[in-house]
Amino acid sequence: MTESLCSCCKLFGKPPARINFIISTGLSDSLVHGRIKHLVKNYSESSSFKNDICLTNYGTLMGISDQLFNRQGDSSSIDEAISAAAQTCCHGFTTIPIDIDDISDSSQLDLFRKDILDFLDSTADSTTEEQNTKSQSASWIMISDSMCLEPAFLNVFLQLSDQNSSLLRFTLTVLCFLVNEQRLFENWFFQDLPVQDYHSNTYPKYEREIKKFFWFLNSSKYLQQNTLLINEEDVLTDDKLQKLLQDIFRNESSKLRANNDKLRCGMAKLLLPRRRTVRDVRNVRSNLRRFYIEDVENRLKPLFNDLQQTTTAANAARQISHIVLDDFDRMNDEELRVYKRQLILGFKFDDAKHSNTIAAQLVHYALHLLSNNDETSTPLIYSIILVICRLGTHFIFRHELFSNTPEIYTLSLLLVSQRQYALTLSGLRLCTTILKGDQNEHKYAMAYLKHDPLSARKILDAIKWLLSPYLTLKNLWKEEKEKEKEDDVSG
Repeated sequence: MTESLCSCCKLFGKPPARINFIISTGLSDSLVHGRIKHLVKNYSESSSFKNDICLTNYGTLMGISDQLFNRQGDSSSIDEAISAAAQTCCHGFTTIPIDIDDISDSSQLDLFRKDILDFLDSTADSTTEEQNTKSQSASWIMISDSMCLEPAFLNVFLQLSDQNSSLLRFTLTVLCFLVNEQRLFENWFFQDLPVQDYHSNTYPKYEREIKKFFWFLNSSKYLQQNTLLINEEDVLTDDKLQKLLQDIFRNESSKLRANNDKLRCGMAKLLLPRRRTVRDVRNVRSNLRRFYIEDVENRLKPLFNDLQQTTTAANAARQISHIVLDDFDRMNDEELRVYKRQLILGFKFDDAKHSNTIAAQLVHYALHLLSNNDETSTPLIYSIILVICRLGTHFIFRHELFSNTPEIYTLSLLLVSQRQYALTLSGLRLCTTILKGDQNEHKYAMAYLKHDPLSARKILDAIKWLLSPYLTLKNLWKEEKEKEKEDDVSG
């Protein structure tokens, strides 16, 4: 029988030690660290667009629904299956923060060292009974921060590795993502700061950090053996980053190991100073916008076409849900602007007026799924509604969606009329998103009443149904109190 593996072990393989530290470091405002955490938590050997339960917190909501309304759903069995799979191969994945404000403060470093020792001590040999009662530390522990470049921070792990204690066995992998000057400037560019800040603060600070890091790296053979030097431009896509993570513990990333003197010397010189003019800044802005517009359109157009076809609509909706609910959190502001514009306004000037946009098509597809009355599509409907709600919070573009897609009012009222916990909640959230679109003139409140005079009643009924378990409990409590009073009088 094939052993079940959790997402971490599918990505990395079986853990080489009980505790495995992965330190992701580099540029402070780089998005690569968040992308790594996402890939580790959500990686699957099969398509990542198949399991609707993983799109949102739908499973948690259905667990609440089972307790409140005495329904027997499949979410608990799914959760048990996931946890059982994780227990067969490792103790899971976690991230830990760095509570260090001043790297030169030895007391803060000592506290961090104690936290690391606590992780390692929890894996010490103990009896079976103690292991059952004692919480186990995760097998994969990730630390992500630009402070990890500091020699004093890295020295904590080097000192622990030198102790040669059987209780302190662990692996250390340092993923150092380095950038050239062009990439450094582009990452800084989205902070909307004056260009003087780049020359006087951002560049000198990063340059000092890199020089200190390579000085320390050159002095430690252990750190060289356990450090990967990666040009951030080589892992700009999730596929390339995933391939890198897969190769780490399979000994297929030796060409990136810092024990290669030639590589170490070349990466140390990756950051070279460059004098920038106003024209250079303008060109960077123009090139980035042009790149994002073309790249986003190439990604979204096929999904838009698939969303309009019966056979491919479900998979397209799932991929769009992943883009909005997952990928949005790992994008810079300029990229987000382009995505939201094309998702809500379409690819041509007047697409929104004719509901010829992805956002409008999602509304239509959610109505189609609701009309089929198929419970297996409920998680997908829920995730689609969350996507519409997130797009509907855009301060300007939302009006194009609310004004030109009247079906959104039908959808929200149908959802609040459902008696399924997750769908009712999502319906109320959609109603709230629409009503908040114009609070001054109450434009959308009037649109609701014009669309359906009973809109207010339907929304209130949905709220009343959600509160019904509380009301039942309140009545039971009242009856219990009255019974106690009657017993006291008769006694």
